[in-house]
Amino acid sequence: MLRPALNQHDPGGRRMIRLPDGVVSDAEFSEDQRFRQKLMRDWTAEGQESRTILWIGMNPSTANIDFNDPSCHREFLFSRQWGYTRYLKGNILDYRATRPRDIPGNLGAARTPRNLEAITEMADDAECVVIAHGNMLKRYQPAIDDVLRAVAQNGVPMFCLGQTGKGFPRHVLPVPADVHLQRLAILEA
Repeated sequence: MLRPALNQHDPGGRRMIRLPDGVVSDAEFSEDQRFRQKLMRDWTAEGQESRTILWIGMNPSTANIDFNDPSCHREFLFSRQWGYTRYLKGNILDYRATRPRDIPGNLGAARTPRNLEAITEMADDAECVVIAHGNMLKRYQPAIDDVLRAVAQNGVPMFCLGQTGKGFPRHVLPVPADVHLQRLAILEA
């Protein structure tokens, strides 16, 4: 995976949190930097077996190989607190934008064909998946369904941080520090 060229695409947002020393990082971006399919942080100690958690949010923001954005930082902290040593991040949509209103309205422009494949690859490596995309517009429901179906087919247990008032899995930022994972029930159509 390649380091993104700076300023090729500006997803907005200015709050960047440097990764702690000793964290190995990687990411997969589209060539034009408008899309990010994968983000990885690994702090597994030498000689220790890694424990991997996959977080799935709404869409990527500013997190890259060297920095976390606020959402990824909070997920990273929860992952460490819960005993994981490797953090993977994917999103329902892979278009990079800090503000949801900046995401293209057309589903085909908001996600690439590579996105679902990348999520499936990461789910193969994870022992649990946390769905934390928050409220999403109805036009993106097919993308949510595709991701949930793909992860469920992998057989990896799915969790959430509770539900929003609209019934979506809660986003990581507004939850309390002592939040507990809740099993995410997926209904088969």
